[in-house]
This record gives sequence, structure tokens and C-alpha cells, in this order.
Amino acid sequence: MRKKNYGLHRDDRGIWHTDFSVAGQRVQRSTFTADRAKAEEWCATQADRIWRERKLGEAPSLTWRAAVALWMQSKKRDDKRDLANDADKARVLEPEIPDNPIHQLTSLQMDAALDRLAQARSWSNTTRNRHRSFVLGVLNFARRKGYAAASLTLERRREPEKRIRYLSREEAARLVAALPTHLARMARFSLATGLRQSNVTGLCWSDVSMERRLAWVWAEDAKGRRNISVPLSDAALAVLAEARDCKQHGHERHCFTYYGAPIEQPANTAWLRALREAGIENFRWHDMRHTWASWHAMAGTPMPVLQELGGWRDLRMVLKYAHLAPAHTASFAGNVGGV
Repeated sequence: MRKKNYGLHRDDRGIWHTDFSVAGQRVQRSTFTADRAKAEEWCATQADRIWRERKLGEAPSLTWRAAVALWMQSKKRDDKRDLANDADKARVLEPEIPDNPIHQLTSLQMDAALDRLAQARSWSNTTRNRHRSFVLGVLNFARRKGYAAASLTLERRREPEKRIRYLSREEAARLVAALPTHLARMARFSLATGLRQSNVTGLCWSDVSMERRLAWVWAEDAKGRRNISVPLSDAALAVLAEARDCKQHGHERHCFTYYGAPIEQPANTAWLRALREAGIENFRWHDMRHTWASWHAMAGTPMPVLQELGGWRDLRMVLKYAHLAPAHTASFAGNVGGV
């Protein structure tokens, strides 16, 4: 099964290279060491692994770094939006996770690594949970690809319940009145459609049919990576009509511009000043999407319909607004009667 010298030979830098075959598979590569004993040990480990995979049918193994690289390659190939976030998690985790075969990793070992990072970096429970999910995601992906990977049970920390920030109708009116014309239009359109900031700033006239009362967000621009058709209400159509006919801020391609230039970041100084003038605190541009969804829930829009309107893939993302629709459950309150 093993050859004594494994075809070891030095290159000009003194690094040992190997050239041997085991169970019908040729291994021809650098051992990345100038120490012959370590080179032989590396070759023996590789030979044993290949023999076990080919003769005993064991699943092939990967080291942690190799598994992460495979995961990142897949994400890059599929053009996933969270690629940069995952790359950052991989970079942070690398010093704390030994580059051992992933089938040898243990829950105790990985939980300890996450705890060390959480303490050193003052992570919230939410941040720790996200890195936990990354670790499990990499291992599950490797397993689906046919590699031997440990099945870990990692501690999930309790996260605080997030309060949904939304505006009342009166607050929204104050905010719109305090905004300059070009931002007021974008805010009114956001409150009428629930579109995310990037989808509003990037909206083009080619993506709109005012006759059919529809706008489209294409998969490459959508968070869920699927095409979304957006029904346009009278309020949304009125905003688009104003933008189309505006001589000051109108544009032949983009729906929302400032003196002919597309608006990339609406949450700017003018936005912050308007919030102060309107007396509104703790409110982000994205909270207009929460406001839109909350108004729908309070108006009785069914949750599955709201999910479709908002382009959410998972109904669980919409259920956080369900408590704002008390009329839905109030009609059933008397079903059990009384004593």
C-alpha cells in the first residue's frame, strides 16, 4: 500500500516533492516542506487516506480550509449576494479552527472556538449565531458533496426580539413634508410599494408599465434572486407620473434622479435633517418597508398575500407583522363561549 520513499525529490529551493501511486491513483505534488521526515509523514497520511477511500469505500475527507474554499467557490459560481459576508466570516474563524479533516471536528471544539471569538470581539448573541450558522453551512455543504464531515450540535444563543419600527400615517406625512422634492417622491413610492432601497434607486422606466399598473424587479437585483412583479397602487402611479413629468428631476432612463443624476444613497444629510424636523427618531430608510408591511397587516391584508407583494421567499419573514392584525383573530375569540 505504501512506498518507502514515495518518489521524494527536492526542488531548487530544497522543498520535497512526491510522485507515487496507491490503489490506482497517482499523487504527484509538493509536500510544502524541506524536512524529509515531515514529507514522508505527509505522504504516508495521503496514501492511507486514498487507500481507505478506494479500498474500503470511505467518504473522501477535506480539511476545514479546503471545505471553506469549496463552499466559497460554489457561492461565487452561483453569484450569491452574501458572498462578501461569508468571506469575512471565514477570515475571522480561520485562526480559531484547526485545519484538520472536517470529519474530526467536534462540537466541543467548535463551540469553544466561537466562544473565544465572541469574547475577544465582544460579539452579540446574534453575531455568534450567524458564525455558528456559517460553520454548520460549510459542513452540511461538504456532506452533500460526498465528503466525510462531522455532524455537530452547536449551541445557539438566545437573541433579543427585534421591535418592528414603523410610522403612523401622521408621522409619515410629517416626514414626507420635510423632505426635498426628489427624496419625498422616493419616500412616497417606498411607502406605497414596500420596495427595498436599492430597488427604488435602481428603478428604470423600462421596468415600469403604467398602463398595466406594474413594475418589475429582476432576479439579479432582488434579494431573493427571483423576478418580482410589483402591482402599482394609485398612490404609486401618482408618484411615477410626477417623476416622469418633472422638468427639474426627470430622466429618460431612471425613475428617480436629482438634477438628472441617479440617486444612489437617499439616506443622506437631507434625510437626517428631515427626520429631525419631523420629530422622528430611531428610523432608517429600510423601515419604510416595515411601515408599508405594517400598514398592510393593520388593514387586513392576508399574510400569504403580503408575502407575495413583498417578494419574501419564506412566510416566516412576514409573520412578524401578524400581531398588527388583531381583527383576524378577534372574530374567533368567542368560539369557546363562557361559563
